[in-house]
Amino acid sequence: EEGPASHQEKRGTPTMGGVLIIGSVIISAILWARFDSLYLWLALGTTICFAAVGFADDYIKVVKKRNLGLTARQKLALQFAASAAVAGRFVADYERFLDPDGLRGARLGIARRFFADNAPLNDFLDRCVATLAQAGARIIDPADLPMHGDWVAPEQEVLLYEFKSDLNAYLARLPTGFPVRTLADLIRFNTAQAPRELPLFDQELLRQAEAKAGLQDAPYLKARAACLRATRARGIDAVLARHRLDAIVTLTSGPAWLIDPVNGDFDTGGCSSPAAIAGYPHISVPAGLHRGLPMGLSFFGAAFSEPTLLRLACGFEHVAPARAIPALLSSV
Repeated sequence: EEGPASHQEKRGTPTMGGVLIIGSVIISAILWARFDSLYLWLALGTTICFAAVGFADDYIKVVKKRNLGLTARQKLALQFAASAAVAGRFVADYERFLDPDGLRGARLGIARRFFADNAPLNDFLDRCVATLAQAGARIIDPADLPMHGDWVAPEQEVLLYEFKSDLNAYLARLPTGFPVRTLADLIRFNTAQAPRELPLFDQELLRQAEAKAGLQDAPYLKARAACLRATRARGIDAVLARHRLDAIVTLTSGPAWLIDPVNGDFDTGGCSSPAAIAGYPHISVPAGLHRGLPMGLSFFGAAFSEPTLLRLACGFEHVAPARAIPALLSSV
């Protein structure tokens, strides 16, 4: 009775076509997809839920001997429920999560090891932690990542492989006749124009990247897995679970350093790598000035924790109005 008249002759016939569809999707995902992508899991979850509805329909027809199976309304209701569950993971309006009192009752872990060897920055972080506690947050200090720093070497390896792959893909899309179409072309161009392009620095990273193979190369896959292990399951996720935290907090970085064309950059440290490698959210807000230079305080957490991080960051900005306009200093 439901559906076009041309479909009536198929009433009560279990097609089992969903088995072929779900099978091909899962096999394709196993062969070619990246399972570290949360969006892949959401897509697979939705597909499997829809397949389960089809299986239930055929099960009722074949086993329960009820030729009509699920009604069209029942199928639509189940499919809408599955879609709503997935849609609930996506947020369109983040402004509603801003809360001036967002720190009250929050459990925050302080990641100390990023600046453990810098006493002035540790003192600055102490003042930020005191502000968090005064605003009602419960502080767990320290709350460091178990594999702190273990991502550094494999991250560099991943960077070289992916830089070559992505840059070649970008350059290949440039208009015909453009002189640089590959990373190798870029290296040759820089070498030919060395007085203009390389007066201060060489291009050793470009050469190292050019020496790498493709993204199916075993060393790349091993390095990538090591990065994700150190920053996800045995990194951010491990700390959050062990201490039942809402977020991990530390300084975003040290103060900006002076440009030194002789000795190169003097890196003052930073905490951006774990969340960036894991693909997890990270928010930084002004934390005040250190000897006249602006500093930031970072909140990072689990996948899809943006609403929580926005609430916490808003709470900190409300109790620590640290946004200051830095001056153009002649000396520091």
